Amino acid sequence: MIGTSRLPRPQPVAGSDNRANEQRPLYVYDNWSAYDELSDAIPLDENLALYELEQVERLQAHGVQFDAYLMDAFWYEPSSGYLQWRKDSWPNGPDRWLNACKIADILPGLWFPANTAFTLEVPETWKDSLAEDGWGFCCFHGGFLSGFMEVLEYWYQRGIRVFKFDFADFGAAPAAIRLKMLPSEIRERNVTAYRNALTQFRLDHPEAWLLAYNGFEETEFMTWTDRPVRRVIDLDWLDIFDTIYCGDPRPTDTPLPNFWRSLDVYAGHQIWFLNQGGLPLRRIDNCAFMLGNTGTCYWRGVESWKETALLSYASGGAVHVAMGNLELLSDDDAIWISKAQDLCEATSAPTWLGGCPGQQQAYGFKAKEFEIWVNPSLMLAQIPIQAVPVAFVNGGIDESTSTLSAGSVIAFADRTDLGRTESTFTLESIQVAWHVRENAAVGEGITDPGRYWIAFQQFDSKGQVVRSSTGSGKACPTLKSILTISANLGSQELEVMYVNDLVIWSGCSWVMATIQVPTKGNLKISLSSSDPNVKKIVPFIWVEKC
Repeated sequence: MIGTSRLPRPQPVAGSDNRANEQRPLYVYDNWSAYDELSDAIPLDENLALYELEQVERLQAHGVQFDAYLMDAFWYEPSSGYLQWRKDSWPNGPDRWLNACKIADILPGLWFPANTAFTLEVPETWKDSLAEDGWGFCCFHGGFLSGFMEVLEYWYQRGIRVFKFDFADFGAAPAAIRLKMLPSEIRERNVTAYRNALTQFRLDHPEAWLLAYNGFEETEFMTWTDRPVRRVIDLDWLDIFDTIYCGDPRPTDTPLPNFWRSLDVYAGHQIWFLNQGGLPLRRIDNCAFMLGNTGTCYWRGVESWKETALLSYASGGAVHVAMGNLELLSDDDAIWISKAQDLCEATSAPTWLGGCPGQQQAYGFKAKEFEIWVNPSLMLAQIPIQAVPVAFVNGGIDESTSTLSAGSVIAFADRTDLGRTESTFTLESIQVAWHVRENAAVGEGITDPGRYWIAFQQFDSKGQVVRSSTGSGKACPTLKSILTISANLGSQELEVMYVNDLVIWSGCSWVMATIQVPTKGNLKISLSSSDPNVKKIVPFIWVEKC
């Protein structure tokens, strides 16, 4: 059996926040996005899992902290009730992986659907709990919950110490129950039963780590960044879970010249949103640090990963998750990560800085002798320049005016240098005569040569953003097949270079591109969205200034 966690964990007490006060976070490697069987065709198997464990050990040898390895979705045989591993991918079961984790002193973890039949052939003893739609299990009626807790106990005894719960559906109940109870009563009974069961599990196994993902929110919040603040998580879940996550990486709802920075701003906004709703920063899982060559991370590879990693560590969560193809990180990258982890861990618990990311207000995190800022806007953002040295810059900064250019990130810290990658341009908004009709617009009036950045956002009839998606597979059309930008200089059609022309499974509410105007002339810009839900587009244009 795998040994218990190297981190001493206090006995949980209802209503207390003991776990939140542990200073050292748990560093978790999650292999999701190294494979992807939802929006890609790369399967999870034993060889992939063991290869990524080798990468964990390689990075550890260069100073990166990893405490746990979490096996994500699709590990189990659908007919086994979560008790056996998928035979085609794990012919000998999980023993090699579990033993390798033990030798490496790594805590193994498993992903579980919280109470849903995700790729599951429902066991006979659970069928009386199943809702009519065949998806969710009732937790207070039938055999599901007791059987599920037996599953968790079985894997705990096999050495699993990190449990990730995903796709909860607390509105689930069989038809007979639905006839007798209100939806609100069903949810309350399901939540109470599930919470009581996990409370007992934690009391029996205080060293286990429990992570909450999709479905534990009361109302949907993970799709957009333009909705008003409201509490969406019952804070009583904090008595059960170490952290609650802020959503899979996806773009924010305002354009940025770097698509990958847009994913950072989305994560920042969701952390702000949950924090405003009462969750301490330490109890929020910033799930943004996802690398890989699969559709779930938009085939990101390692584009702009340092900013993502640093912001993830700086947010101060009790659990730091890194996902994906670790082999894409070099040994030098590992040394950089080690320095970033040490910097963020050595400082005090962070506080939120600035305003609302979704409203394009500069934001960041502040701890003792460490501070980091992000400009989520296409306009210049003014921030307070600190007396301590600049530790990291990506983008443009004018220290004489204390301003950050669009999408820039800057960190201040003493005795740490994480590098500077500074841009040489800023964007200046210009006026164009736009002729707009619902889902299309034409702009004219530019006559000077230069490099121009063009974008538009799209909205529905209620004024809320519309996210468009072409699907999730690699063969799907990219975003520009729905959201299009074209430019003509007289009779000459100019090349349009898109910022976010990708297959974006989560959808995107904006498109952005650059055009190079070579000579004087009359520039005509055409914008359109073919999404039928779009009733209004808002265009923007900027000129690049060196």
